[in-house]
Amino acid sequence: MNPTDPNPGEESSWYAVKMLFECFITGRPDASKIDDDYTEDKTYEESIYLIHANSLETAYEKAEQEARSYEMSYQNVYRQDVEWKFVRFLDAFHLFDQEPADLTEVYSRHISAPKRTKTEEFVRKMFPETEKQD
Repeated sequence: MNPTDPNPGEESSWYAVKMLFECFITGRPDASKIDDDYTEDKTYEESIYLIHANSLETAYEKAEQEARSYEMSYQNVYRQDVEWKFVRFLDAFHLFDQEPADLTEVYSRHISAPKRTKTEEFVRKMFPETEKQD
């Protein structure tokens, strides 16, 4: 039995825990493998896990255990060494529904911006990955 599983008879809830992972790529790429998909940009992954736990502290413990199991190393198609590492927790959200169902919100946050901020500017700054690439 996993020590962080909710104990039978104890009240448990659902949590969404947001985590950040970082990708480290080292070594020179094999020049013969470079294609249009190759980039030297740094990559981060933001993940949100749905976790059943007795407390927020236990949800974090379970999330960290899962995050550490996600850390991995491999060689990419360009023959470079790739390593994914857990960086930190970004946020956690207690779900008020006892059991998740269709259309259950698993994460939300309110983001403040200057009053005169235009929506397009906000999206470009906060969510650049949603911008169309030429």
